[in-house]
Amino acid sequence: MTNRVHINKTEATIQGLLALLGKRVSRTQIVKLVYLADNLFYESTGKTITDTQYKWDHYGPNAVDDSIAIATDRLVGEGEVCRVVGSYQGNHTYNYWVNDPTSTWSNAASALNYGERQTVRDIANKYGRYNASDLAALSKKTRPFENAQQYEILQFKQNERAKELQDMLASSEDFMEEVRLGFEDLDAGRLVWADELDDR
Repeated sequence: MTNRVHINKTEATIQGLLALLGKRVSRTQIVKLVYLADNLFYESTGKTITDTQYKWDHYGPNAVDDSIAIATDRLVGEGEVCRVVGSYQGNHTYNYWVNDPTSTWSNAASALNYGERQTVRDIANKYGRYNASDLAALSKKTRPFENAQQYEILQFKQNERAKELQDMLASSEDFMEEVRLGFEDLDAGRLVWADELDDR
């Protein structure tokens, strides 16, 4: 069963991208832009925004079970996103947009934390002008896609420097917790020796 929090983050990411782009966007573009946002966020934090799994596909990374396309169509059904279905060389095409980008961005942003919002903004600003073919080509050049075999699940990798910084911050949090505990003991009127802090 999919976690509702991540469904909301997936939908918020989709809506946020559509709002920031302010134009009609193809299904392929949405999938690739969400993938690029997840990849960028993972490189920095060690986790994705949407918790979506991606697989190797001839057209570039694609969400397992078409979960991004399904989430986008769910937003259409809820009236949050508009869609037009067309035809190109005998195949259906799907293009999406939002009618009120400002309000949609506000709603989407409220479901995302600061880092997630910034990542969505960065992806929209950097790649929003790319067409579906360019986005597919770009997404194929990402490390998870290049390291995968045909039809495998893609494995994201955190940037080593970002991981080191994250680990340093975690160590700092442990130290700050020890300091906080020491101050609590001082507030209780008990003198705390440095070696006692090491024992906690």
